[in-house]
Amino acid sequence: AGVNYRGSIILGNHGSDQIPDPNNPLLGIDDPKVGLTDYIYSPKQWKTVASLSYTFKLKNRQSLQLDLNIDNVMNDQDVIYTAGTGSAGQSITYVRPLTSISQQGRVTVPGLFSYVTPRNWTLSAKYNF
Repeated sequence: AGVNYRGSIILGNHGSDQIPDPNNPLLGIDDPKVGLTDYIYSPKQWKTVASLSYTFKLKNRQSLQLDLNIDNVMNDQDVIYTAGTGSAGQSITYVRPLTSISQQGRVTVPGLFSYVTPRNWTLSAKYNF
């Protein structure tokens, strides 16, 4: 049995966040509460695995080995957020937190993601003669 652990990684920062301008809600201004050093982190990830093996001894020095490998034993169904490569900034995206599309403002959130592979298993057999 085993556990694979992946700690948090930095996906981006809140340097581009905006709020509506109090004097003109149709314009956006820099959000003074956050900046370049306010990072967006991915959540920590855990993945459990298990392996079982047994060898049956047969006649005339022959043997049969059975192996069972189980991936994602706990059936974790979390989302995996990933940092993008290159200068395109694929790891983050911007969303409008307000309900009216005419108001300006945006918040940076994780944008590049995938899903954990569901629990799966492999059974294999090896015959030695």
